[in-house]
Amino acid sequence: MKQIRKTMNNYSLNRCFILSISVVLLLASFGYSQDRLRTIDETNPLYNHPNVPIEIVSYNLKGKNFSRGEKVLAGQDWLKDLTFTIKNISSKTIVYFSIELVVPKSKNLTNGVFIPLRFGSPLFLFNDDGVATYTEKKNRALLRPGETVTVSVESYVLKAFTRSLQKKGAENFDSVNIHIYDVNFDDFSGWSVGNEWQRDSNGKRRSSISTEKPEKPTIPSITSIRYESGQMNLGEIVLQRQIPSH
Repeated sequence: MKQIRKTMNNYSLNRCFILSISVVLLLASFGYSQDRLRTIDETNPLYNHPNVPIEIVSYNLKGKNFSRGEKVLAGQDWLKDLTFTIKNISSKTIVYFSIELVVPKSKNLTNGVFIPLRFGSPLFLFNDDGVATYTEKKNRALLRPGETVTVSVESYVLKAFTRSLQKKGAENFDSVNIHIYDVNFDDFSGWSVGNEWQRDSNGKRRSSISTEKPEKPTIPSITSIRYESGQMNLGEIVLQRQIPSH
């Protein structure tokens, strides 16, 4: 009788052990299935402009550097753990730059989604009509020629974009394009989508000084305008805009 009871106990323990291993393997399989190959694309000609004053020198995901075009295994919240090291390759001191991470068009997105990645404070704030007005600010962050800075998307901005993407069923994307959009210098000049500009004679507006044929339009995206003017409603964030063709 004791032998039968011992055999039954061993059988029960073996079943529990096998069941536990199965659960662990199932959970591990589920966790792994959420990871996919992700990549950052800098080659899309739609987002490349001449005479860019800054350069992305490295990408880092969860403490691990990876190179341009390299595919990395990550979950759908991969932008949360993504950082960029940016270098000032101009001869001027930078007080602000704006880079857009562009989620490409997909089945659920009729246009790309532009997520802002920024450093410092802009010299000019734009209203909803695209008119820029100079804003005074003391103790601006500075990025001097040759210096680098590591930046990431601000957490509350990323959360707002994620919520909006979830509503469209497009939150699990595999790639983003890089669009270096706007750079401001401490001498009240700047660069935007391939065009140079300076503060106008009355000191209140931006005035183009580019010799290149200007792109249309040359104002920041709707998302950037609303954010930088302090009017962005993160609950009703505007995700899409059209990029002019070259």
